Amino acid sequence: FITHLIIPVARLTPQDIEESETNPLQYLEFNLTYENSPGIRTTRTTTASLIGEILKDDRYIDDLYDFLLAPTVNQIDFEGRIFLMTKFLKATNSNMGPMIDEGIVNVLVEQTKNVTSLPPFLITSLLMFMSSVLPFMDPEIGCQLASQCILQSDSQIVNCAASELLRASIVECEQRVQLPITEIIPKLLNLASMVKYENISKCVEALIQIGGKAITPYIKDTVTGLLALCNQSLADEEMSKDVSSSLYSLFEIINSIPDDAPILVELSEVVLPA
Repeated sequence: FITHLIIPVARLTPQDIEESETNPLQYLEFNLTYENSPGIRTTRTTTASLIGEILKDDRYIDDLYDFLLAPTVNQIDFEGRIFLMTKFLKATNSNMGPMIDEGIVNVLVEQTKNVTSLPPFLITSLLMFMSSVLPFMDPEIGCQLASQCILQSDSQIVNCAASELLRASIVECEQRVQLPITEIIPKLLNLASMVKYENISKCVEALIQIGGKAITPYIKDTVTGLLALCNQSLADEEMSKDVSSSLYSLFEIINSIPDDAPILVELSEVVLPA
């Protein structure tokens, strides 16, 4: 049932893969969502929901785990299995952490590092999988992996998924992680001007907050970029609802700056021009 029905139905179609390049936001919403909702009901989300229902009976957990992680050399099949395994992890996660062997995670991390050689649709699904694992198991590796993908890939769907992993991993890190923040932020802001994906601005906010004094020279450019995104969203009725996310990130960035920091004077001129 799982191998011959559920997994095949969860595979991406050629049309899905084409859409990942022509309409990245819609691709993410319809093909990397793990629950049916009033606005989103596809064969993919339905198979993910079905996996969630099966997992309500503990007797099937071990068998399902083995079926989903069975070896495969077909990239489309592999992506479908990773998609369903992500749902498995979301449905079984507990205070004990993700229900998966660390060795398997390590192997998949190494595969995800092949960001320039594997197809973007596969890297994106692997990154979404990692967002359900690494923030809880090893957030520092999550930060490093996401940063690598953002800097090495020009794929919009890859960078959107990587921004989600990066933000989630930063939040869970107990110590500050050394990241190429000044290289990541401009790329994410450029991405945000093209794709209205909420986690991008949230990721920028998280990066600013861990950047310390070294990031201060870039704060003005970041705030200016976020304001430009707000203006761009307001000009488009369909995107106007995204303004609140960008504004929240902007306020959180400013709020993290010490009251006596000289940069606040410059920011006031940007936010409240004469």
